[in-house]
Amino acid sequence: MSIISMFATLNPRLILTLTFVASEAMGSQIASPDGGASQKSSEPNQGHSECDRLSLSSCAEAARSVEATDVARATRMYGEICERGELARCYRAMILFDRSSNPGRNSKRAAALGTRSCKGGIGHDCFVVGMILFQGRIDLPKDYVAAAHLYAIGCDLRDDDSCAELSSAYAKGLGVPRDLVRSKELRKRAEALGYRGE
Repeated sequence: MSIISMFATLNPRLILTLTFVASEAMGSQIASPDGGASQKSSEPNQGHSECDRLSLSSCAEAARSVEATDVARATRMYGEICERGELARCYRAMILFDRSSNPGRNSKRAAALGTRSCKGGIGHDCFVVGMILFQGRIDLPKDYVAAAHLYAIGCDLRDDDSCAELSSAYAKGLGVPRDLVRSKELRKRAEALGYRGE
């Protein structure tokens, strides 16, 4: 049994929590509990995107070229690239959306983009978005349950930092039941994967 399937049995409300974070931040169309769909947009529709007429690689190049002078614009561009399916660019979008010096800061959107890439198989993004949710932000409350769930996904994807943070969560009982045996197992797994932190 994977860590994630064990975690899901302990936290049945987790799917609703992650769905809420994604829908609030990205305005994506999601299935509601009654089977219908709801549409919500967190940003005004300006009729076009930053990368409408560009390939993903051209959009990424354009984002890199404007990042130093217009971080808010670059952030939107990286976010669009992530949403269009290039999950490797989600990390940059997540970091920039979460940056406190970004005038377009939106930690909810950062969490949604990081969750997208995490669920898409990029283990270290699970750790980063888990940290955002664990610590909370001005525009995003702490959510230990969702953070632990994302750490579990990252650990299953063999990310050492995710395993170490999940170990800490079990040791402290934050987002998961306190379990020192499980904490030690996860710490050993993190170290086997190369973790050298505290």
